[in-house]
Amino acid sequence: KLPPQAEALTNVIRLRIRATGLGFVKVDAGSKRIVYEFPNMEMKEYYDSALFKNIISKVPSLKHVRARVHEIDTSLKLIVHLEGRTGTQSPLDMALEFIDQIGGQETK
Repeated sequence: KLPPQAEALTNVIRLRIRATGLGFVKVDAGSKRIVYEFPNMEMKEYYDSALFKNIISKVPSLKHVRARVHEIDTSLKLIVHLEGRTGTQSPLDMALEFIDQIGGQETK
């Protein structure tokens, strides 16, 4: 078993790889919310893609999470609110779980 710091670093790398694979350019996992930033809205090819449409179609049907897409400046942000969540999961673990849900991968 890895020390907690190494485990956290491994999870950050896993999150970055998965998020990039789905087209996100940035992920910020805080204690009250997780913000997934899509590419600049001028990247029409991405926004016309099946990948983007699949992600957006899953957001309303997610259970046990309050997630919304917001347009801020020239980008879209997918914001997941963590208030009221129970359990011992860290924001990083929740960010990984959520990205697996919208990306169609199994969580570990």
